[in-house]
Amino acid sequence: MAIEFLRMKLRHASGALTLLSGGATLHPDGMIDVHGDAVDHADRIVSILESITFHKASDPLPHARVLADDCAGCPLLARVGASCACLQVDRFRVGDAESLTPMQLRPGRPPAELRGAERDRPPSLWPDFARFRMARARGAAATLLRESACAA
Repeated sequence: MAIEFLRMKLRHASGALTLLSGGATLHPDGMIDVHGDAVDHADRIVSILESITFHKASDPLPHARVLADDCAGCPLLARVGASCACLQVDRFRVGDAESLTPMQLRPGRPPAELRGAERDRPPSLWPDFARFRMARARGAAATLLRESACAA
C-alpha cells in the first residue's frame, strides 16, 4: 500500500520549522508523488526518504532521542547548507489507517516518534516502507519523481 504523508514540516539546523501545506505519497513501486508547496522542497524530501535506515520489520518505531539541537550532525548539512532538512510528519496514512503520532525522519536514522507525543497506535509502516525501499534500491525508479499540482 502507499504511504501518505499529509502534514509535513522541514526542521532546520536553527530549530526553525517550515510548514508544508502539500504532502508526499510513497508508492510500493518506488515512485514518490509530491504535491502542493512540498514540490518546492522535493529534492530535500526525496534525499531524506532515500537515506533513512530501518530496524527489523518487527521492531516498533523507536523514540527520538534528540530533536533540533542535534541537527549539527546531520549528513545532509554539507549538501544543503544551513539546513539539516530533517522531515517531521505530523499525520500519515497507510491504506485506510491514519496516525496522528508525529514522526521524525532523519538521514541515516530510522523513523522515530517525537519524544513526549501521545501514541495513537500508528499503522505498521515497516512492510510498506520495506517495499518502497526495495523498489528504490533496485534502481528502476531511483531518479523518477512525479510532481503533481495541488488545486487550492
